[in-house]
Amino acid sequence: RLAAQAAAEVEQAGGAAPRLMGVTRRRAGAGTPRASARVDGRLATIGIRLSLAYPAPVRALTREVRRHIAERVTALTDLQVRQVDIEVTHLLHGQRRRTR
Repeated sequence: RLAAQAAAEVEQAGGAAPRLMGVTRRRAGAGTPRASARVDGRLATIGIRLSLAYPAPVRALTREVRRHIAERVTALTDLQVRQVDIEVTHLLHGQRRRTR
């Protein structure tokens, strides 16, 4: 949950559209991103699924999301984040999301 909330704190990043058997159940961008984590001792590997505003620079935006997640999770848990894997599920054309 910490990783998902950290990703949602980055402007222009939003929730992944939930899918059931390949069918989108609600629109992308709503809610928080979906995250999973594996912890091995003091090391964490995080996976995150999210949507991004477009035409924002996708590479720079994912780099910012990755950095922010690693910093926040480390600060809140004292775990060292080894890796953050990002899956961009949707690009939201013409939308800008504001942080809360």
